[in-house]
Amino acid sequence: MNRVTRLNKIQEVLENALGLIWSDRIVYSHSTKIYHTATIFDFEPGKATYAHLQDKNHKRYLARVVVDETSFIINMNGMKIDASEHWQEVYGSQLQPI
Repeated sequence: MNRVTRLNKIQEVLENALGLIWSDRIVYSHSTKIYHTATIFDFEPGKATYAHLQDKNHKRYLARVVVDETSFIINMNGMKIDASEHWQEVYGSQLQPI
């Protein structure tokens, strides 16, 4: 699976499994202190990425997302959400190191 498809799968888990909205795929970079549209390089395996998310009531969150080949962990608003099971379903048999 290529990185563009992987980014689409990440969005699918965030929106379909967790009911969050990742509008325009916005992420925040702590090193540059700016928001930008996510690229295929923002979600390196095991690296924390800060995604700008909304719930269905349009409340906004800056969520810390860490994704690797088998796990999908989100920390937001003091909660830790483990979406690894759904990540493995979505990613399916295409799980391979990047």
